Amino acid sequence: MNRILGRTNEPWSDTWLRPLPSPQWSEALSALAQTDATLDVSASTGLWCHGLLEHRGKLVVVGETDLGSLRPEAVADALMGDLIQMLSCMAGRRPDLWFLRVRTPVAAEVARPAFEVLETARQDGVFRFLGLFADGSTDAALSVWALHDAFEALLLRPGLDDEGELRALAAKRRTGVVWLGEERDRGDCRIVPVASAADVRRYAGGVA
Repeated sequence: MNRILGRTNEPWSDTWLRPLPSPQWSEALSALAQTDATLDVSASTGLWCHGLLEHRGKLVVVGETDLGSLRPEAVADALMGDLIQMLSCMAGRRPDLWFLRVRTPVAAEVARPAFEVLETARQDGVFRFLGLFADGSTDAALSVWALHDAFEALLLRPGLDDEGELRALAAKRRTGVVWLGEERDRGDCRIVPVASAADVRRYAGGVA
């Protein structure tokens, strides 16, 4: 089943698959290549992408850099390094959606150069859509989102405090919501881990 994801204005499958390295990774890779599922290849990007040249579904990556941990003068180099490393692992493909990771509150003097780098990257085709990963507190995510309405999607982790405030802002700004977990009753897209071909078959029936 597909749904329009926020301001991407495109249909995305309800269930996204995040392949994880495992002893069964080769069989899982073969199964993934035969689906058109949306794949989150953040875990060991190079391992998966070099075997997914035939895959025609969307690709998603969550950035490694925590924006709140940076000094203003280090923002550009850190984000550019993160993006360059990602692209070097993707075997010529580009992510449809790239999530900016925020664990701790972000000062305005850090956010401003970050958005400049990310907007340039978007214009250069490094990724198509920009998302926000609320990997820490709700306040940390809001410290970024209040400064710039730049996100097409919001990724929530399990156990996030007071996520209702983020959901309300997402609804107001028509931002798609993605849930990191297997629960089905949240009304969002979700990202589920897969470590074997059996896992892929279990979840891909609803996304192919």
